[in-house]
Amino acid sequence: MFDEPRHATTLRLPVNYPRLNEWPEWFVAETGARYRFEDMGHRRVSMIDGAEMHDGLPLSLVAGEQQRLSVCPTQG
Repeated sequence: MFDEPRHATTLRLPVNYPRLNEWPEWFVAETGARYRFEDMGHRRVSMIDGAEMHDGLPLSLVAGEQQRLSVCPTQG
């Protein structure tokens, strides 16, 4: 699962104020933004909307299997 900008969506703050020790927001996926997902092992690329990322994305692994993913915001 990916985080959303909780300072804005939950607390309705205009910025994540450092004076408040910032609210813990990890990899923030912005609603309306597009993200490029690349499965490094299978060389598959897909484009995902930030809102979709808030709900989480499915991932299945077999015991002992590793999966490397690259997640980047798209330009433009």
